[in-house]
Amino acid sequence: MRLAAYDLASEPPALIGVADGRGTLLRVVGPLLMAGQTEAFTASIYDRSAGVPRLVATLPFTGHVVPSPGGLMALATVTGDTSILDVSDPAAPRVTASYHGSASAWVGDQVLAAEGRAGLAIHDGARAGGPIVRARLDIPLGNGRTYFYAAAVGPSRVYATGNTERGGILVAWDTSADPPALVFARAQGAPSFALAKVGTHLVVGAGSALEVLDPSSPGGPVLLTTLPVPTSCLTADGNLVYVGTLASDLLILDLADPGAPVELGRVLLPGLPYTAQAAGLGLLLVAADRAGLVLVDVSNPTAPFVRSSLDIGSAAFGVALDGSTAWIAAAAGLATADVSKPDRPALLAQVDLPGEPFNPQYDPQTGFSVGIHQGIAYVGTVGAMVEGFDVRFPASPRLVSLQALSPWSNSYVGALAFDGTSQYVAGHFDDLLALLRVDVTQPRNLVVLPTPSVGLFR
Repeated sequence: MRLAAYDLASEPPALIGVADGRGTLLRVVGPLLMAGQTEAFTASIYDRSAGVPRLVATLPFTGHVVPSPGGLMALATVTGDTSILDVSDPAAPRVTASYHGSASAWVGDQVLAAEGRAGLAIHDGARAGGPIVRARLDIPLGNGRTYFYAAAVGPSRVYATGNTERGGILVAWDTSADPPALVFARAQGAPSFALAKVGTHLVVGAGSALEVLDPSSPGGPVLLTTLPVPTSCLTADGNLVYVGTLASDLLILDLADPGAPVELGRVLLPGLPYTAQAAGLGLLLVAADRAGLVLVDVSNPTAPFVRSSLDIGSAAFGVALDGSTAWIAAAAGLATADVSKPDRPALLAQVDLPGEPFNPQYDPQTGFSVGIHQGIAYVGTVGAMVEGFDVRFPASPRLVSLQALSPWSNSYVGALAFDGTSQYVAGHFDDLLALLRVDVTQPRNLVVLPTPSVGLFR
């Protein structure tokens, strides 16, 4: 695709020049030209001050532009979020903030944003904040739609596994590149649901078997061994790997020799294990579907046993631990539990996951995955939202961050992984997108007033 610039001062308009370009939705904003691609949810920004447009930035999202009188620009994206761009230097525009809600207008440095049935919010557009999508990680073409269910990070790598229209897949990217570059994509045969990193090796769990791989080979990952274990979830603690199975068993494997894993013990769980989390002191937490939160004593790996379980009122799909508090992604939203007494875990709170930040009762989301990073519990939903809660208030979870990643109803967040200030969000967001890199340097969305006074509009 090409962009052509014409001089309208002449009759007929004279061609100034042509540049390579992408996008069909064009909008002039001062010295900049924005070209949006709705089919790929991306946008290209060009500096047009020299006549012929020159590409200066590519954004992993697109939407409606709301310029301000100053050097800021709001971009109301197709997902229902708004991103703030600093365009004071046309040669180097940069995203400085994001929040959920569609920007409508500027009043000075403040942005008025529509929040659906919740009304109107006012955000401080001049302050940095909020989770910012920095990159869309390329996935191999030709496999059809991709659905990721698990992710893991390692030195200069992020891994994700899941399913495509052609079968299971394992993908790796080099995160030292910007944007992250594809390293390998390996067909897995059966759909893959689980992934764990054990030292320098990867353990991949599929619906038919469990595989141990060495991903360091320049020619691609090398298969070391396969075990006939239909796997639903994985987590590792040192050389021990805890394997949840589709038969609702929990297996403990010793991976001291990655080529010859040894089964140490197993126990039958009261529900299907979706996620497992090592809690230290010989305890394992399992999000076990309709059985809720299950606490397994693994202090003796050769004889694990179910120590207790906690009914959270709905199916449990994800669990993460902060101190002695379990944060649980559940069908009914988010639940928190005190597990300091493993024989008697106690439910602390259960809250809806709002589809809108100031109206939790409207369009509540199903929690599907959860991860804790730098004091915030992030919950991924069926519906592809990531909602962040301050972990200091487990008995009264307080929403501090909200981001929508897809407008499609069949989208979801399957896993969250963290590396420094980067959050990797894996799932299914559109036909060509299943993994995003999000900047969580300042993850809290900034809101001046959730409901402005009526006097503001007089």
